[in-house]
Amino acid sequence: MEKMMYELRPHFYLLAAFYALVISRTSPIMVLSGLMLLGCGLWVLRARSDYRRRRKLRRLQGRQ
Repeated sequence: MEKMMYELRPHFYLLAAFYALVISRTSPIMVLSGLMLLGCGLWVLRARSDYRRRRKLRRLQGRQ
C-alpha cells in the first residue's frame, strides 16, 4: 500500500493542479496553488525518472 501511495503522489499533485487551474481559475490564490502543484508534480516525476535511469545504467554497467 505504501509503494502505491508513493507512486501515485505526483499524479495526485498534477490532478490537483488541473483542478485548481481549470475548474477554480477565478481565484488568484487557486491559480498560484495550481502552478505550485504543477511544478511540484513535474519536479517529482522528473527526479524519479532521472534516478531510475541512472540506477538502471549502473546495473547494466555492473556497478551497484
